[in-house]
Amino acid sequence: MKQHDITKICADSLRAFTNDNYGIKLKPSHAHELVAAYLGYKSKAALLADTTAPISNLRQALYIVLAPTAPIDQRREELEELSSKLPDTYILSEGVYAGLISEKWLLRKPWPTYDMLAIALADEYLREQKMDYIHYKPTGEGVKIEDSHDSVLLTVTRFYQIPTYDGPPTHNTYLTTVIRLPRVAAHIGYGMPDISSTIEKRKIGEDWP
Repeated sequence: MKQHDITKICADSLRAFTNDNYGIKLKPSHAHELVAAYLGYKSKAALLADTTAPISNLRQALYIVLAPTAPIDQRREELEELSSKLPDTYILSEGVYAGLISEKWLLRKPWPTYDMLAIALADEYLREQKMDYIHYKPTGEGVKIEDSHDSVLLTVTRFYQIPTYDGPPTHNTYLTTVIRLPRVAAHIGYGMPDISSTIEKRKIGEDWP
């Protein structure tokens, strides 16, 4: 099935959702542009032009991550004559994804955010590597997200104050896990991640990265 056919499934599903639940007759052009935004693109044209990771590869994806709401909200503001009575972006996503689910294009439960997926993958990797730091609750934690043409880079940084037997800790132990997710289908479907971790000690009081 071609990309256009899949986006039409989503657009028709979205139009049915808004009509049946809110009595709003969404224009086909608006529906297609919104679908493109929910798949991570600035326009339908950009979606159809993507040959690196076409949406037709969606069944091959190992991980599905919902697109951030901010770019979708921005796209909604840009569309002229779009009904102001539409529900919020999160609720509206149900109409987009219902088509993918019914046609069995969405075979895995989506992750709500990159942050949640990054933490889960980092935890799994650390357990597999039998790294003792996983047994302690981190004192601080942060996730950095960097998007590129063919992948998303997720960096999970945690620091720990490991107890000592002869007094208070003098150093923080920083554990950084870098996860590269190759893009497989649009900007929501990803393949097998490449993961690595590094450990670094810093004196307490040094800046958190």
